Amino acid sequence: MESHEKVAAGLILTAMMLTAGLLTYVWANSEPVNSDSGGGMLSTFSSKRQLTEFLSSSSRSGIGYNTSYDGARWALDGEASMSPSYSKTNVQVAGIDEMDMVKTDGQFIYIASYDSVNIINAYPPAELSNVSVINESYILGHDDQNVYISFSGLFVLPQKLIVIGTWYDYQDSYWYYNSSYKLEDVGDRGFAPPAYDYGPKSYAFVFDMSTPSAPELELMMGVSGYVQTARMIEDRIYLIAQQYQWMALDETVLPRTWVNGYSSALDLSSIYYDPEMRDPSSFLNVFALDVSSHSHESISVVAGYASTIYMSHEAIFLTVQKWHGDIIVMEDGLAVEDFNTIKTSIFKLAFDGLSMKAVARGDVEGWLLNQFSMDEKDGYLRVATTNMWFQPAEGSDMSSGVFVLNGTLDVVGALKGIAPTERIYSVRFVDDTLYLVTFRQVDPLFVIDLSQPTDPEIVGELEMPGFSNYLHPVDEDHILGVGSENGKVKVSLYDVSDPSAPFEQSKFILDEYDYSYSDAQYDHKAVLFDLEKGILVIPISAYQTGYWYSNTNYVVGALVLKVSVDDGVSLKGIVVHRADYQHQYYNEYVFRSLYIGDALYTISTTTVKASKLSDLSEINSLIYRTYEYYYYYYAL
Repeated sequence: MESHEKVAAGLILTAMMLTAGLLTYVWANSEPVNSDSGGGMLSTFSSKRQLTEFLSSSSRSGIGYNTSYDGARWALDGEASMSPSYSKTNVQVAGIDEMDMVKTDGQFIYIASYDSVNIINAYPPAELSNVSVINESYILGHDDQNVYISFSGLFVLPQKLIVIGTWYDYQDSYWYYNSSYKLEDVGDRGFAPPAYDYGPKSYAFVFDMSTPSAPELELMMGVSGYVQTARMIEDRIYLIAQQYQWMALDETVLPRTWVNGYSSALDLSSIYYDPEMRDPSSFLNVFALDVSSHSHESISVVAGYASTIYMSHEAIFLTVQKWHGDIIVMEDGLAVEDFNTIKTSIFKLAFDGLSMKAVARGDVEGWLLNQFSMDEKDGYLRVATTNMWFQPAEGSDMSSGVFVLNGTLDVVGALKGIAPTERIYSVRFVDDTLYLVTFRQVDPLFVIDLSQPTDPEIVGELEMPGFSNYLHPVDEDHILGVGSENGKVKVSLYDVSDPSAPFEQSKFILDEYDYSYSDAQYDHKAVLFDLEKGILVIPISAYQTGYWYSNTNYVVGALVLKVSVDDGVSLKGIVVHRADYQHQYYNEYVFRSLYIGDALYTISTTTVKASKLSDLSEINSLIYRTYEYYYYYYAL
């Protein structure tokens, strides 16, 4: 299988799994939602037979996931002060790193691009150059047309690069769709590989980077399933994977851990489940790895399709959305009625180092926008939701709510009915205050006081045109909002010094173009903000109406804004990567930015460009990879 075919196949398989998981819950329970249902403890299985019977009793069994697919680089301690300052990934919780497609250590830039990881010498910018590339052949030690590794993100530690990826094996892909095979079905191979070899596997590949031009694979560990996300605290990686439930030879395929190619099944005492869940369809596997000692631990929760995942310094919270409705059969096929009502189940996994335990389960009404919809403080989990999926007509019951749950995930405080007919567009918890943006016609910014967990209260509200998709704290009196107004990127600086009377102190709208968009509206890792340097950098794509297919009035680059709590938000400039539309380069776009010392680096799908932070003049640029193939994606 050619490399580009494996990339496309991997993306299609992942999309199929995600779509299948989503549709399962559209067809799920029909019992009414109880938004005030209390928390509950999770159980473990006493036998594999009990686990199999629990899964087979699912109202969904028969629709089935049996179709699962198959020079010197590091400064010494005494030299640390000589290294230039550099930016880090924009994360939700201080002290908890999040995997990202781009990382830097102040000397090198590491870029993960689905099928490879590029290592680039970045500092000083005048010496920008390619150093080495890690791909599946580099990991395997040879070419294998039946293996594809999709790289999801990176972490960096001193002299270590951790690459998070999903391993797909295609040689036995037939069996992904025929899990009830018999040994004689395997033809001239003469044997059938173990059933657990079929599904995707999530790995942490640890490389020794003492010689950046020749990274050495030191360790590969992981768990069955495809990558959902990963976090890092100090030198401990927490990798979360989703493994769809399927059967082989009438037995449930259990989650397994993988260490340098060898595997073992999770002990049943490490697999938790919610006895009240009617629709178990997958395992949510959590693999904890100490990069220094190589010790590891794993646990799993039998659940449905995982959506939002949040991690605090005390616990990992996994959420499962549940649509409630009945299937009705019509002449032209199946249609779903009344599945607009949603609730979210939350599973709490407490951890201490690598030791993990599922300790509680709770439910809230509605669905969560993203990870910023959850926050833990002083033992309380605060959650913001919208209670319906589709935007309804005027007079409907759609609204948003805020729920406060205690350590056992019982709801102890709630505020419902926020912004009727509108849904949540952005959320940010800052200490005991929640900033919440909803949208339908105007942009209401709500300021909600959470200082009394049992009595959340709206204390301020602001309405203005447009909306903010992402909120970022600036200081104790200011919040930044990145969003859109009239189809153009808008950045607002909100003054919240008086919670009862928030106001838009300053705003910038990219008026030069008729339409503009930024990945930062939906991906917080695309945001580079530094108050001390007074900059906000976000990716930008913009064009003039009627000129999309012309060679003018089109730009792909990074929007650089000056931000000051005194002077507000204003344009510093645009670092342009491409200023005309050429079809052969249509999929080139800027997706990350960072700084090292006094240089700003903007990263596109093909190019790294270094510019002076002072005036954005170009210092150097580097094409770190080229694409020979281009893909068109259609809605499934």
